[in-house]
Amino acid sequence: MFRAFSRNSAGSPRIRSFHSVAVKAMPKGFPSVIGPHRLVKYVHFLLREFYPRHDKLCRIEGELLLEHLAGDKDALTQLAARDGKVEAFLASCWKS
Repeated sequence: MFRAFSRNSAGSPRIRSFHSVAVKAMPKGFPSVIGPHRLVKYVHFLLREFYPRHDKLCRIEGELLLEHLAGDKDALTQLAARDGKVEAFLASCWKS
C-alpha cells in the first residue's frame, strides 16, 4: 500500500503488520522511508530508478497539454507524436 496518511490514519496498523511503508518527503533531500526492510529497499529503488524517469515523461506531456490549452497549435502535434511513451515505459518496467 503506497499512500499518504496522517499520524491518526488507518495506514499505520498496516505498517506495524509489515504490509506497508511510510514515506516522509524531505525538502531538498531524499525521502525518509519507514517500514519492513524489504519494502523500504523496494521504495528506495522506485524513488531512485522509476519515479524520476516516469515523472520526466509525464512532465513533458503535461507541459505540452498546457501549451495546447494556451493556444499553441503545434503542441497537440508534438503530444500526438509522444503518444504511448508513458505506457511503453511502464510496460518495460513491469514486464515479466
